[in-house]
Parts: sequence; structure tokens; C-alpha cells
Amino acid sequence: MKKIYFYIILAGAVAAGGMVAARPYLFTHKAVDQNKLVDDQSGQSPDNQANQNSDEQVIGGQKDERGCLIAAGYSWCEAKQKCLRTWEEACTTDDALKNYLRDNLSALSPEKEVLGGKFYVADLKVISSTKAEVTYEDGHNQFRAQFNYSLQDGKVKITNFNLITDTPPAVSNPAPAATTSPAQQGTVQLTFQPMQCEDEPWQKWYSEGGIKFIKEPTDEELIMAYYGQAHSLQINSASRADSGNATCNACYACPKSYSFTATVPASDAAALEALGWKQ
Repeated sequence: MKKIYFYIILAGAVAAGGMVAARPYLFTHKAVDQNKLVDDQSGQSPDNQANQNSDEQVIGGQKDERGCLIAAGYSWCEAKQKCLRTWEEACTTDDALKNYLRDNLSALSPEKEVLGGKFYVADLKVISSTKAEVTYEDGHNQFRAQFNYSLQDGKVKITNFNLITDTPPAVSNPAPAATTSPAQQGTVQLTFQPMQCEDEPWQKWYSEGGIKFIKEPTDEELIMAYYGQAHSLQINSASRADSGNATCNACYACPKSYSFTATVPASDAAALEALGWKQ
């Protein structure tokens, strides 16, 4: 009888030990099942839904007022009424030409890059529906060219790419002419009186790029160069004289406080008088 009780007690102990051993597994299994619960509407677990929402925010990035993804390089094209990347799809004629020139300037230009430079577009002017002008450089030399273009199915074709070489060359400062007497040269002396608020014609010509000097020219040098190159008239000598007189400040009506005197060949005197000089 004692032996039977012994086996009963032993069986009870084994059963109790099994339940204790299985308890952590039951709790763990229940926690895993809860984590795998599926949302009725999305079909995804809450954790997966949160991760997806986070990913969408990172991928979307900041948008402008038109809804274009700024971080991805998109911008609004009014002409095409959509968001696009201008380096992939041109929005305007300017964009199309700039993209094409960026990739083809080296082949189009009669002059080639130097010292490892790479041509890039510095300025572009669309003159008409078939003609444009580009200023480009390689970091060392700058060039300007005109060309014909056509656009078909978004593709650019450029022909007649020609450099513009009308920029006046730099000249060294001309030496003043030797001073001689009017009797020897048949010359006359003329005076030019500038007015308030008006630039002297030679100064305006110089500031607009009519000529380039290696160093800043004197009044005499600039007067001689202006009338010689712009009007084919000879100035033997020229100088500025300050009058020292008080003047009014009314524009175009009052003289400035200085004037210019020039000695010129008699044969050119009439033409210079027509340009504002007086004897």
C-alpha cells in the first residue's frame, strides 16, 4: 500500500513540474500573438503601419505651393502646367537651349577649351523663334556667338554657330601729337563747353565700351581717340581748363565749371563745330 501511495505522489509531482515548465512558453506565445494583431482597415499590424507612414514622410519630403517635391529637384512649369526637373525635361525654350548647349558647347565652338577648363553658359539671349545668342567661357577665355536653332518634339538642333568678334580691340594709349603753330599746320583752335547733367560725348563713348585702354586715359588721349575713331576727325592737341566761376546747377541749361580746348586742322573745323565745338 505504501508503494502505491509513493507512485501516486510521484505522478502528481511530475504533472505539477510540467505545468510550471510550460508557463513561460504560454505567456510568451500570448505576447507574440498580440504583436501580430492585424488592423481591420489597413490589413497591417500597427508597427508596420507606423513604419510605412514614417517612410512616406521621408520619401515625400517638402513640397512647394504647387505640390512639387523640392527635395527631389522638381519645380512648377507654368508653360506645361506640371512639375518637372528642368535638366531632364525643358520647361521653356531657354531651358531647352541651355541644356543642349551645356552638353554640346565643346563641339559647337570654333575655339576650344584651354588649361583644363570646361565650357559653360554664362548668358543666353533668345533673339527670335529661330535665332539666339550665347556668352560662354571655360574659366580662362570668354566668347560670344550667335546661332540658329529649331525645336521639334522637344529636341534641339543648332546650326550656323558663329563667334561674334565686334568687340573693339584694346589699344595702347596714343601719344599726344607734337605741338606746332597754326601757321605751320593750317590749324584752328576750338572750345567745347559741357553742360550740367550731360556727359561729355567721349566719356559716354568710353563708358559704353567704344574703346579699351591699357590704363586709364587722360582727357587729351580720350578726345583724340573718340573723334579719330568715331568721326574720322583729327585732333592735334586737347586740354581741359577750369574756369573757377560759380555756375548754376540747372540740368542742360547751365555750363559746367570747366571747358575743353582743342587744336584741329582747319579742314576738320566745320565738322567739329557741327558736333558742338566753337571757335
